[in-house]
Amino acid sequence: MDSEWVSWRLGTYLTMILLAAVVGGCASSERDRGHTTVADSAGVRVVSSGARRAPEIGWKISQEPSVVIGGEGGGETEVLYRVSSARVLADGAILISNSGTHELRVYESSGDLRHTFGREGAGPGEFAAFSAMRVLDRRGDTIFVADQGNRRIQAFDLTGRFLWVMSPAVIPGYGRSSIFGRFTNGGWSSLMPVGSGRFGGSPGDLIEMSYAFSVYDSTLESAQQIATAPARPRMVNSLGGGAIHYPFVPLTPEPVYAVAGDRLILSASGDPEVKVFGSDGRLQSVFRWSADRTSVDEIWDRYRQAFLEDVRSDRRPAYERFLADRRLPLPRQIPAVESILVDAMDHVWVARFRLPWISERVWHVLAPDGEWVGNISTPADVTVFEIGEDYLLGKHSDELGVERVVLYSLNR
Repeated sequence: MDSEWVSWRLGTYLTMILLAAVVGGCASSERDRGHTTVADSAGVRVVSSGARRAPEIGWKISQEPSVVIGGEGGGETEVLYRVSSARVLADGAILISNSGTHELRVYESSGDLRHTFGREGAGPGEFAAFSAMRVLDRRGDTIFVADQGNRRIQAFDLTGRFLWVMSPAVIPGYGRSSIFGRFTNGGWSSLMPVGSGRFGGSPGDLIEMSYAFSVYDSTLESAQQIATAPARPRMVNSLGGGAIHYPFVPLTPEPVYAVAGDRLILSASGDPEVKVFGSDGRLQSVFRWSADRTSVDEIWDRYRQAFLEDVRSDRRPAYERFLADRRLPLPRQIPAVESILVDAMDHVWVARFRLPWISERVWHVLAPDGEWVGNISTPADVTVFEIGEDYLLGKHSDELGVERVVLYSLNR
């Protein structure tokens, strides 16, 4: 056999192997998994999920809650008012921040009250009169609670004993910060307006601003910006008699976010998309999925009527003028996202924007790697606070405004 021919065949074979390896290496940075495409762009993982034929996830939430706390006709320990958060503790007890009475309440898994702590005031263990008390985190035997009215964080043990209080440092160039979570590395996640955050202007003026998402160090003395996002625009509107106010432009997207581990999960564009940032500020991933979009023109008249029905009668004329203003910069489509939660299994639950006449809340569920798993529905009148491995905890408000904390079972 000719040695030159053998050499040529061997060289061709090796070239084919090399090309296959190169193509294979490229395919690892972008691959198609049926309805999901995963790509890598400059170190950012982009996951794009298309629609499935069977949109329901297959998970089931019980039709009725297994635990109900609160309601009418009970004593002070049973009536709830301005509940801003709730969590299931390690022993199954339920911790509720009842902002209306400036208390944190711990109930047994049966719904019976175990103990309360907190009161109105500005001292240690006290909460401001109009503070939206929010449980930020629980680590071991320590509970961290935001006291936004007093602009601080307080820590308690599980018995309610006060441990310490800290206030975030003022960061030059930003407005008042709002702490909304805690990273596993001890940093505190914060939302703050870029600039002063103050409103002003004449009727008809548009107010546009942006938010900075930042991480404070564990002592709340310094902060590093992670991301920025546009705030919902407002328009200056007259209430009559020289008084003005600053209502949001209807149906415009607002940033929604959650903290999970050392990640900030943020949706700000109004599109079916979330971005995942590390606590170091690096953009790690972008998750996108298919979702039906609704034109604002299609629903505007019905939405405006529903909006006005919820406005106090003495303010209705002012809001009628506001909604009829031709300068109102309405978006083309309603937002795709209303809120975000991360469950105990690291799935990202993204609530679809709900119009007032829709009787259920639809959640798009994304796997920890960003792939869209499917949809699941919850009652529209339940605000979900926490999703565990086998439960869903939230607040039910009826047509009279009576609040109840409810626990549903979740079968995955």
